[in-house]
Amino acid sequence: GELSTDKTRNKRKSSIRVASYRCLAVINILEDCDRFLNSRNRTMDKKKEEEEIIVDAVPAADDPPIPPNHSRFYCSKCRTPYDLPARATSWRCANCHTFNSTTPDECCTIL
Repeated sequence: GELSTDKTRNKRKSSIRVASYRCLAVINILEDCDRFLNSRNRTMDKKKEEEEIIVDAVPAADDPPIPPNHSRFYCSKCRTPYDLPARATSWRCANCHTFNSTTPDECCTIL
């Protein structure tokens, strides 16, 4: 009787210990997932901030007038102004050689 009761108690303690370790493992996994999602959201927010593209700008008072059928754009790196003809969507800056695009998500093609 008494020996069998001790074995039963030890089995219960062992089961409780195993269940506790499993719970801790699940908690650690959930915490890791939470850290990953938070860092991913911060990265995505930062990318959204960096992805802002100036598509059109107001000319400064001392800038020359914009020719007819043209729009003024500025180099994304050195801010040199360019008056592009209608429907032009990309150009290479003569000043810093950066490829620029007037439309988001468009890749500049070198011909």
